[in-house]
This record gives sequence, structure tokens and C-alpha cells, in this order.
Amino acid sequence: MNRGDWLNGRKKMIRPEREERMNFYGLKILLFFFSIINDGIDLC
Repeated sequence: MNRGDWLNGRKKMIRPEREERMNFYGLKILLFFFSIINDGIDLC
């Protein structure tokens, strides 16, 4: 196993965690907007 393979392995290990975090923040923002829209509908 050479150095390039090891670096690629490291990137593959790191990437899913970052994507998961992005999805988590995206979900939080979506839920935030959804709650605002729900409150707006309740007010109408």
C-alpha cells in the first residue's frame, strides 16, 4: 500500500462525516423555515 492509497483512504474516512454535518445543518435550517411557515399559517 503506497502513500497515495493511504491519503485517498483518509479522505474517504473524513468526507462522510463532513457530508453528514452539512446534511444536519441543512435539516436544521429546513425545520426552522418549516416552523416559521407553520406559525404563519396558524396566524392567518
